[in-house]
Amino acid sequence: MKLNLEFKTYFELFGSFNYHVPEDKSQQLYDFYMLGMLHGTSSNTRRMAQVGIMSNPQQQNQFGPGHLEDEEVQIDYMLKEASDVLLPHLKEELLNVLVYCTAAELKHVMQHNDADILEMMCQRDMPEYLDSFRAWLKTFKKGKRSIESSDKSYAAVQSSFKDSQSFMKVASWLFSKADWNENFGGRAWVAIVNSYFQLLAATSKPQLTIAIDHVYDLEHNTGTLFDKVTAYSKEGSYAWLKTALDHKARIRSAKELLPFVSQSMKQLAMRAIQVKKI
Repeated sequence: MKLNLEFKTYFELFGSFNYHVPEDKSQQLYDFYMLGMLHGTSSNTRRMAQVGIMSNPQQQNQFGPGHLEDEEVQIDYMLKEASDVLLPHLKEELLNVLVYCTAAELKHVMQHNDADILEMMCQRDMPEYLDSFRAWLKTFKKGKRSIESSDKSYAAVQSSFKDSQSFMKVASWLFSKADWNENFGGRAWVAIVNSYFQLLAATSKPQLTIAIDHVYDLEHNTGTLFDKVTAYSKEGSYAWLKTALDHKARIRSAKELLPFVSQSMKQLAMRAIQVKKI
């Protein structure tokens, strides 16, 4: 009877738990860090499969006395459910960020290059993308050495290339073959484009976790990758990203992350920390 009462109290509070991705970008990052720390304590994957909650969708969110043998298994299921929501969301968002930032960087390509020469190089090296490349080159106004804004540069990419993957392949080629000064393009951006394809190919949770974590760490020639995306600005600054990355390097306990995660994640994390005694 005591066990049933404990389950009843627990499931009244958490039986209908659903994780919601926060709009705040810093909370998204800290939720990602929290899940990484809490998942590292999980040893119940086999037990979750035995009770059916990994393979039987009809049992999802139908928890109560008799469904699971202990709270820790239930916690691990909810951590899995939160990961199933957050990781795909971050993958899609960060892929879009990478494409946008790459387009924004390429608006400077004409500062040290000639359009006719670039077109001949593309015809030689990447003929399958020549038509798209020509269409993109035409978006640079005659006599202008760059496109006016990042938004216009991104719009030019969308109107010229059939898909983001085609554009990113051409971008990688441009960053490695075109002429750049120390402030724009070059090898730093080849690495950034490579991270796009790493994230695009990621499907399993370990792959997604590694790829997403890598994207957050990315820097270009003059600062964080995300300083090209106003949605990641807080009070006109991107300094919070460096603070969060430095914080991650120093964290020793999941409790340290509680003040920074979303309310949805905080509810789950506080219970996980209590049940798992971490």
